Amino acid sequence: MLNIKKIRKEIFFYLALIILPLIFLGRTLFPGKNEIIYGGDLLTQFYFWKGYLTDSLLRGVIPFWNPYSFSGTPFLAHPSVAPFYPAVLLYLIFPLNLAFSLNYYLHLVIGGLGMYFLTKRYASNFISLISTICFMFSGYFTARIYAGHVDLLTTSVWIPWVIYSFLKISDLPFKRSNMIQAIISLTLLILAGYSAYLVFILEFIVFLLIYFFIKKIPQIKKVIISICLVIAVSLGISSVQWLPTWELSGNSIRGQGLPYGLASWGSLPLSGLKLFINPLDRNELNKISFNLGGGPKENPFDHFPGRFAVLTVIGFIFYYFLSRLFLKNKKIKLNQDFWFYLFVSLFFLLVSFGNYLKPSLHQFLYHVIPFYRYIRIPIQNLIIPQVLFPVLVGIIISKIKSVKVISFIGVIIFLELFLFSRQYIFLTGLPEQKYDQILLSSIKKNIGQKRIIPAFRVISALLDHFDLNSSIKFRFESTSGYDPLILKNYYDFIDSSAGNSVSSIPYYNVEVPPVDINKFPLDFLNVSQVLTDYQLTAQAKFKEQISGLNFTLLTNPSFMPRFYSVSQAEIMDSDSALKKLLVEGNYDFSKKVYLLKNEVSSIKNFNLDCQLENPDFKTNILSFKENNIKIRSIGNCPYLLTSSEVYYPGWRVKIDGKNAAILRSNLAFRTIYLSKGEHIIEYYYYPEIYIIAAIIAFITLITAILIIRRYYDAQK
Repeated sequence: MLNIKKIRKEIFFYLALIILPLIFLGRTLFPGKNEIIYGGDLLTQFYFWKGYLTDSLLRGVIPFWNPYSFSGTPFLAHPSVAPFYPAVLLYLIFPLNLAFSLNYYLHLVIGGLGMYFLTKRYASNFISLISTICFMFSGYFTARIYAGHVDLLTTSVWIPWVIYSFLKISDLPFKRSNMIQAIISLTLLILAGYSAYLVFILEFIVFLLIYFFIKKIPQIKKVIISICLVIAVSLGISSVQWLPTWELSGNSIRGQGLPYGLASWGSLPLSGLKLFINPLDRNELNKISFNLGGGPKENPFDHFPGRFAVLTVIGFIFYYFLSRLFLKNKKIKLNQDFWFYLFVSLFFLLVSFGNYLKPSLHQFLYHVIPFYRYIRIPIQNLIIPQVLFPVLVGIIISKIKSVKVISFIGVIIFLELFLFSRQYIFLTGLPEQKYDQILLSSIKKNIGQKRIIPAFRVISALLDHFDLNSSIKFRFESTSGYDPLILKNYYDFIDSSAGNSVSSIPYYNVEVPPVDINKFPLDFLNVSQVLTDYQLTAQAKFKEQISGLNFTLLTNPSFMPRFYSVSQAEIMDSDSALKKLLVEGNYDFSKKVYLLKNEVSSIKNFNLDCQLENPDFKTNILSFKENNIKIRSIGNCPYLLTSSEVYYPGWRVKIDGKNAAILRSNLAFRTIYLSKGEHIIEYYYYPEIYIIAAIIAFITLITAILIIRRYYDAQK
C-alpha cells in the first residue's frame, strides 16, 4: 500500500524547492515590457546572442554565421549560444526579457533538486533541504546572476546531478535507470555550454574512481566500465555542440592555449581566504585581477558559501579531531564520503590559489592537463567545493539529534544567504533603452551594406550609448565586438595593422586591440563610419556626422567595396612574413592581394598575366544573407575577386555552379581566382562539421541504446 503520510512529506519538500526560488527571484520573474533582470554580461553579450539566435530560428534561418561582429564570425558554434541545450526553447516561446528570468528560475530548481537528492544519501529530507538552501542561495548563484554569467549558471546546476548519478552507479553499476540518469545529467552539463566546468567535473570523476579503489567498493570493475561508458556516450551525443565549438576554439585566439600569465589571471590570494567569511572585503577583492566589477553595486566574492555554513564545517572538524585527541571520544562516526568530499574541496581550493601558491598546483595542472591551458581565472575551480560544501554541512547537521537545533541552523543559513543575496537580484531597463537614439538612427540610416568601426574599448563610457555587441540586434555590420572567442587570423590582422609586432592577446582578449584610425586600413574593411569615444580635431580623411556626450560619429568616404577585383598578387612564404608587412605598413590593398604560397599552389592554371594596359572589372552583390552571398563579376583579364569577408573553414564557393577553392588572403579574408569573362559566384556556409557531429551523435545514441538494453537490467 502507498504510504500517504510519506508521500505528503515528500511533496512538502519538493514544493519547498519550487517555491523558494520563486521567493528568491521575486519581482524579477515578472519583468515589464521594457525591463530585464540585471546581469553585466547578460546585458552586453547574452541579450544580443540569444536574441540573434531566436530571431534567426523563428525566421527559418540556421545562424551558422554572424556577419554583424568582427567583420563576420562563427555564431552557432559559440559555446555560450548553446543551441542544442533544451533551455533554448524558453527563448523561442517567451519574450527575451522574460525568458532570461524563467531560465534562472528553472535552473535554480534543477540545481536545488540535484543537491537535495545528493544530500539525501547522507541525511534526512529536512536536513537535505537545508543543504539545498545553502547551495541555491549561495553567493555563487547570486554572483552569476549579478554578473550575467548565464552559461556558468546553467552548467553548474548539473554538477550535483552528475555526482549523484555516478554515486548511484557505484551502488548498482548495471541498473539501467542509473545509467540513463547519468548519461542525461552529463550530456546536459556539456550542452549547457561552459566547458571549463566539464574539465573540473572530469577531474572530480578521476578522484572518485581512485576513492572507489581505496574504499574497495563491490563490483569495482563494473563500476569503472559503466562510468567510462557514461562519459563516452555523453561526449558522443553532445558532439553536435562541442565538435563545432572545438573547431571554433582551435581557430580562435585561444586555439594555441593561453600563456600562463593570462591563464593564472584571476587567482585567489592566500589572504583571500578571509572572503569566505567577509565576501565584501574590498582589500582582498581588489587583489583578485578578475572580479565582478562594473555593476551598480559593489561586487561580492563570487564563491561565498555563507559565514554560518563555513563556521559550521570548520568548527565541526576542529571539534572532531580535538575530541578524539584529548577526550578520546570516538562516538562520532562519519560517512567516509565526508572525508573524500573534504579532500577534493581542499584540492580545488589549492588550485584556485593559482600563481599565489608556491609551488603552484595550478601551474602544474596547466603543464600536465592540456585543457587547463585554455581556461582563465583559477578561482573558477571553486565550483567543485561550492557544490560539495552544502553536502558537508548536511552530513554534519545530521549528527545533531535535536530537531530544534537543526531548525535553528536552517533558519540562520536561510536568513543569512537570502538577505545577502537578494540585494543583487533586481530589474533594470532593456539595453537599447540607454542608447543614444539619434546616434543609432544616424548609423542605421547611412550604413547600408558597409561596416562601422567602434574605435573604443570595452571599458569606455561610450558603452552607455552603444554596446559593442549591439550591432547584432540592430543588424549593421561592425569590425569589433565583445567576445573571448575572436578568430585568431582576424585578430592578428587588426593587431598587426595597428603596428603591434608583439601579440596584444595578454592585454586585449575579449576585444580587438585599439587602433589609430588615421593609420589603420579602414578602407579595406569596408568601413564607412567611425565611432569614437573622444572628440577629434578636423581630419582631412573623415567628416563629422554627429557628436554628443562621449562620442563622435565620423563618415569615411574613401571606403572600398566589400568585394572588388585586382590583377596583382604578392605571394608570401608565411603568415609571419605577412604580419611583418602589415606592421610596417608596406601594403596596398587597393591594387594587390597578399596570398600564401601554399594557397596559390592549390589553384590549377593560376595565371594573372594580363596583356591589357587598362583591365576592366565590374562586381556587384546580387544578394547578401547570413549564410549565403551571391555576386556577379565581369573581367576582361584573369583576376582575383578579393574581399573583406572573413575566412573560415565552413565557407564554400561555387563559380558558375561549380565548386571552387577559397583562398585565405590578406591574412584573414576570402579571395577567389576567376578567369576572363562573366561569372556568377555563390559563397555559402556548408555545415560539414555539424554533419560529422550529427553522424557521431546518432551512432553513439543507437549503440548506447543497444548496449544498455543488452547488458543493463531495468530491475537491478
